[in-house]
Parts: sequence; C-alpha cells; structure tokens
Amino acid sequence: TDHNGSMRGGFIKIQWKTLLICLAIPLAVGGLSALLTRNSMDTFAVINKPVLSPPGWLFPVVWTILYILMGIASYLVFTSEKPHTAAFTVYGIQLIFNFFWSIIFFDLELYLFAFIWLVILWFLVLKTTCMFYQISKPAGYMMLPYLLWVTFAGYLNLSIYLLNNPAIHSLFKRNSALLDSPPAAGRLRDVFRTAAVQSSRSVFYFIGMEFPMK
Repeated sequence: TDHNGSMRGGFIKIQWKTLLICLAIPLAVGGLSALLTRNSMDTFAVINKPVLSPPGWLFPVVWTILYILMGIASYLVFTSEKPHTAAFTVYGIQLIFNFFWSIIFFDLELYLFAFIWLVILWFLVLKTTCMFYQISKPAGYMMLPYLLWVTFAGYLNLSIYLLNNPAIHSLFKRNSALLDSPPAAGRLRDVFRTAAVQSSRSVFYFIGMEFPMK
C-alpha cells in the first residue's frame, strides 16, 4: 500500500475524495476572487496595456488550468509518505496572496501595490514549488506553469502601472521621439538583451540548485 493510493495489480488506486478536496480548494479560491472582481475584464479592456497583453477571455481559461494543476500537485504532496506540513503552510499562504491580488489590482486599482504584492506571491510560489518538488517531483513540475504565469503577470502588472500612471506616461511621451530613434532603440535593445541574459542565467542557476538533475 502506498499513501498515493493502494497498489493493486500494478495500478494505483486514486483517493478520489482527497483528490476532489485538493482540487476544490484552489478552484474555490479562484472562483470567489473572480466573483468579487467580476467586472475586472471591463476595467482591463479600457486601461492602457503593454505589448504581449493577452485577450481578456484567456485569463479565466489559464487560471482554471493552473488551479487544477495546483490541486493535483497538492494531492500528490498530501498523499505522500513524507512530512508535508511546512509545504502546505507555504502553499496556503500563497493561495491567500493569490486571492487578494485580483482585488488589489482590479477593484482597488492600486497597480504599484499590486505589483509589490505579486512579487511576494512569486517568491511564495517559488518556495512552494521547491518544497513540493522535495516531496514529490511530479508535484513540483506541475507548479512550474503557475510560476511562469505569475512571472508573466508581473510583467503585465508593472507595465500597466507605468502606462497608466499620468506622470510616468507623460515622461514617456516627452521622450518617445528620442527612444524611437534608431541609435537609442539599438542601445535600449542591447541593455534589455544583456539584462535578460543575466537574469536568465541567475534564474537557471537557482533552479539548478533547487531542482538537481539526477
């Protein structure tokens, strides 16, 4: 017998009640948050948005998939034989941060504070992912799409703050001609390329330490 299920005839018997509860928790958090911010897509449609901004209908689809993956990951951890209290504590905290981010961003429209909140959420998700991985490797891998999506959400959040802040937006407009010039654009691309490479190296180095290949 395995805590992930009873092994009979080479097959794992899934604990359906436990699995459904694990799925219901993140889906309930996301559903309640969506209910409280049900007019969020109306707000999202009228604010200034950056390039790569996805259509509004994509958000609930992606979040539903991520919540399902999150629920399955938590099930694998919960039904493992390894201690998981600390991992579930961090998991619960990140769910709380996840819940309130939408309210801060869409309802309160505190874009800068929402970004800071999202940065904290990102570290909590990373910590949860690493702790889940130590208990169940498949659970850790299932959390990676969530981590990537929160990273992308951070880009959108910060960009929306910059594009919808009157003082900063005015500064961008005054310097748009300079930034759009070929020499300046080339230098800007070089700076961003260098920053992206260095950031990628740092992230992969950290992930390599937390997720050793065996």
